[in-house]
Amino acid sequence: MPESSLQDPLLILGLAPDASLSQIEEAARSLKERLVGLQDQRSQKVLESIERALTAIEEGQPGSAATQERLNSRLRLGQLCLASGMISIEQLAEAMELQKQSTNADVPLGEILQERQFISQEELDGLLIAQDLIEGVEECTDQEALRLLAMDLLTEEMVAISLLEKRFASSSLAEVLARRGWLSQELFEAIFKPSL
Repeated sequence: MPESSLQDPLLILGLAPDASLSQIEEAARSLKERLVGLQDQRSQKVLESIERALTAIEEGQPGSAATQERLNSRLRLGQLCLASGMISIEQLAEAMELQKQSTNADVPLGEILQERQFISQEELDGLLIAQDLIEGVEECTDQEALRLLAMDLLTEEMVAISLLEKRFASSSLAEVLARRGWLSQELFEAIFKPSL
């Protein structure tokens, strides 16, 4: 995912915009310590995001962008298809790439999903009705989700789907992410365990 204002260096460290230098250093040290036992690719990505955040802070980049610009969690058709299990994230990526490459820029995603036989007309009709019925929150304010997004551990689609499932399945974000195989419970706990 390209860097954006959602990649607030202080958000990556789990800190408020007014954090002091000592709080920043302690948060980075503590998070690195909690990741020591984890040797997978995702934990490496977290370590890289910590270093990126520290570099950005040293260079004087502002740390409050994420509080000003939040992830829009209004549900899109592709997100509903993923959330319902009708298509895989790979199929969505394929359809979105075809949509982007299309000479007709106005080709709806639903039409491409149908043409590729990923969904039927009946499923598309149901999804379009559901899209109108399911009220998406205007903006995402879930700090755990925003932090994972800032760390590049989740995509916007994953966040929207996870928050929808969290709301309707009465599950925690950690449970939803682990159930979908997007983030291990162990890594989630290492990131969000409070500093002592």
